[in-house]
Amino acid sequence: MVGIVFLRIIYKFNITFISLEKLFELDIYDESVVNSYASMFHTCRVLLFKEGFTEKSHYALFIFIKDKYKDKIEKKFINEFNNLRLERHEITYGLDKFIVNKEETKQVLEIAEEFLKAIIKLV
Repeated sequence: MVGIVFLRIIYKFNITFISLEKLFELDIYDESVVNSYASMFHTCRVLLFKEGFTEKSHYALFIFIKDKYKDKIEKKFINEFNNLRLERHEITYGLDKFIVNKEETKQVLEIAEEFLKAIIKLV
């Protein structure tokens, strides 16, 4: 079961990652950040499903990863996942314009890709 779910989620990650790279090329940085978070979110779901759970909220998934995988995932990835969760929320629901620059977005894209590689090692 985990194998099929894993493949579906990795597929979802790849589709999301392709679209966020296109957004970056078009200088649409805020949506690139949102999609980077989405790719990380879907990747984390693999670990959740592996343990027999489903996600109920973005925050709950973060807490699960932070608590259950703190010794298996580098702290920088866990912190970045949470930072991007908060940025995504602000970009999507915030009343003020959230400005994201090109350099920050490029770093986020790199972290999302590294994050996937780290999660694959755990599955």
